[in-house]
Amino acid sequence: MKSPRRTTIQPVRLAIMQVVVLCLIAFASSSAYLTRHCMAVANTQIQEDLEISSGQMGWIIAAYSVGYMVFQVPGGWLGDRFGTRSAFAGISALWSLFTIWTSWATSYVPMLLSRVAFGSAQAGLVPLSAKVIKDWMPPALRGSSSAVVAAAMSIGGVATMWLTARLMVRFENDWRLVFQIYSLVGIAWAIVFFALFRTRPEEHPWLKDENALDFPEGELDEQQARRLRPAGSSHGAQPVGFADREFTVSGGELLTRMMRSPTMWAICMQSVLRAAGYSLLVTWMVYLLEHAYSLDKQSAGTMNMRPLIGVVLGSL
Repeated sequence: MKSPRRTTIQPVRLAIMQVVVLCLIAFASSSAYLTRHCMAVANTQIQEDLEISSGQMGWIIAAYSVGYMVFQVPGGWLGDRFGTRSAFAGISALWSLFTIWTSWATSYVPMLLSRVAFGSAQAGLVPLSAKVIKDWMPPALRGSSSAVVAAAMSIGGVATMWLTARLMVRFENDWRLVFQIYSLVGIAWAIVFFALFRTRPEEHPWLKDENALDFPEGELDEQQARRLRPAGSSHGAQPVGFADREFTVSGGELLTRMMRSPTMWAICMQSVLRAAGYSLLVTWMVYLLEHAYSLDKQSAGTMNMRPLIGVVLGSL
């Protein structure tokens, strides 16, 4: 009888790599918000250069959200189908290229289309981050790991408001150059992520150790499980770095359960209401401060970053 394929993982290296993975996806969130929210600071200059109205600019901003909404589920499917290593690096490279497309737009329609494409590429950010956390983190650390990623998103927002305002002054309102510089961050991250990351811990060559305890793939022996299980967890808890049991229900049954869940509806509604307030800060607030209160761009960007610092602290 053919013996089962065996996998070994060195626990200390696993813990180090979990920190590295968390830092990688946190930085992805920050860099995504860098390219996403720079539009808010460059708003007035874009309108002037493209000769578009505030109403048209509103549609450009909304176009991002349309792409983001429509491709949220397909973005998560990419991680299931191709693995988070390839999918995450791929969407980061894509949203960076679409940022360059935005910088090349010379009229309303190309700008509108570029933002739909940009939103579509960034839609996978949250579901892929969630899957990475599920595959790499023990259950006891998944909540705090998610909080770090959420905080990193707003750190990116804070950095965007502060940095974009200063770069716009430095480059004499050349928003195209600023967008192109920001696009390099996502491309560089994609290369580093693909080199360092693997979809599952047991696939990572650095984690394999001849001296570590052997266990059949997907099933730790009890001694190894106790070593890797978070303190205080139950006997049947899932070990560090390994995914929970797969659902055995069909997709239709799972969707029905979700639609009938008051908890799911409550989570979705808070997201809608939270986004409604947050969106003002990252779309039109700088414009409002410039036009209603006669602030210069640098002062408006600096003032707008302050409530986002509150979001960072609240997330943590």
